[in-house]
Amino acid sequence: MRKFARLVLGAALAMCLGAGGAFAAQNVRSGQQLVSVCRSLIDGGHAAGSQGEACKEFLVGLIMPQHETLTMGEPFRAERMGPNSDERGCFDLPNELSFRQFAQHVVGYAEANPGMVSRPAYEIAVRALEAKYPCDPVYLQ
Repeated sequence: MRKFARLVLGAALAMCLGAGGAFAAQNVRSGQQLVSVCRSLIDGGHAAGSQGEACKEFLVGLIMPQHETLTMGEPFRAERMGPNSDERGCFDLPNELSFRQFAQHVVGYAEANPGMVSRPAYEIAVRALEAKYPCDPVYLQ
């Protein structure tokens, strides 16, 4: 988790320097949009100004707010998901997770669960990471 935190912090700094890309990531709201920009990252990378950059910045935006309040060793927890906003999710991130791996997880999850692309980007990202890196169910209570 610490290595990933460093990766995310470095990416956050880069995100701050490229405000145009940050705007693009803010516009990724639907699962379909997230899958699209993550496919772009897989195909062409995440260079500044590319569509893939929005996938990278989405991950940074997902993790950073909770990173500041997360106790080391605890999983990432998400709430207010599902059609009725009454579902939760959680995942234990590995020590290292590249932006490409994140993109592959999102795209793979969407292909295996096509109905999820109609859900918000946040939810499909959490569900994709939860499928790959499940946490102890005690954290879902």
